[in-house]
Amino acid sequence: METLINIFNTAVTNIASEILGKHRPVKKPWITADLLNLCDKRRELKKEKDAEDRWSEHCSELYNYRATGTREVLNIPPATDNDNYPILREEVEAAVKSLKKGKSAGADNVPAELVQAGEKP
Repeated sequence: METLINIFNTAVTNIASEILGKHRPVKKPWITADLLNLCDKRRELKKEKDAEDRWSEHCSELYNYRATGTREVLNIPPATDNDNYPILREEVEAAVKSLKKGKSAGADNVPAELVQAGEKP
C-alpha cells in the first residue's frame, strides 16, 4: 500500500512541477527569476567535463574582446640622443632639496641624505 502511495505522490509532484514550474518562495526580493534560472543551470553541471566546458566558454567570452581604434596611436617617434632642452642646474638643485629624508635608498643604493650632503661648498 505504501508503495502505491509513494508512486502516486511522485507522479503528482512530477506532473505539477511540469505544469506549474518550480515554486520558489520569495525570501530575498533582489533575486530575480533569471538569477534563479542561472543557479538551476549551475546545479545541472554535475559532470566535471560539463563544468570545464562552461569555464572554457566563459573565459573565451571574457578574453575575446576586440579593441576598436587605430594603430597609429601606438606609433611614437624613436628616442634620440640629441636633446634640445638641457637639464638646468637650478632644476637639479630643486630636485635635491625636495628629496625626503629618512626614506630608503633607491636602485642606486644612495640615500637622499648623502645626495643632499654632497652639495658643493
